[in-house]
Amino acid sequence: MTLHGWASRLTAVGVLAAVAGACAAPQAEQMPEPASPTIEVSLEATPLPTREPFAPGEVLPYIAQSGDTLPAVAAHFNSSEAEVLQANPGLTATTTLPAGLPMQVPAYYLPLTTTPFQSFPDSEVVNGPTAVGFNTRAEILKRPGFLSSLSDYAFRRERPAWEVIDVVARNYSIHPRLMLTLLEHQSQALSEPFPEEADLIYPLGYENPRYRGLYRQLI
Repeated sequence: MTLHGWASRLTAVGVLAAVAGACAAPQAEQMPEPASPTIEVSLEATPLPTREPFAPGEVLPYIAQSGDTLPAVAAHFNSSEAEVLQANPGLTATTTLPAGLPMQVPAYYLPLTTTPFQSFPDSEVVNGPTAVGFNTRAEILKRPGFLSSLSDYAFRRERPAWEVIDVVARNYSIHPRLMLTLLEHQSQALSEPFPEEADLIYPLGYENPRYRGLYRQLI
């Protein structure tokens, strides 16, 4: 084959390769992965309920339920049958009130006369996580009350007041801060340095000879 022939063949091969390359499917372009969206969390305090306390004896609307009786409705609202009858002219003390009867009932129900906010959490009642680090001895000694000099026999030996309270807290799962609060409320044990003799014997005010002393008063 002449040189001219080889040149012609090489040219033809080059043209075919170029055509094949042009016809080849283009490679898919790799798109960058979308970034994960950033979520901003806004923490807000839960608002207090808007219900206002009801005054004792305030008349509230009530719809009689199936099976209601006058004594039952009066008891439910901690009221009296006479007051319910007075607030509902024409109502008689029948055996059973008709279901759906609209009524006006004077209420003396205690939760309706107090704040709707739970100001005393359960965690302050039991000897739980909130009591960790609470120093009963320091809380008593930094106040002038007679509790700092009080002692009692508890769990096989005489103990100062703070040890008695801690023993009761551990064995009966009562928050020591709650016990101090009750002692201050009943006998001013944290603030009164010169108590009455009865307060030394019955610091929680339960005057029973079988419950003499701080330990028995607390349990």
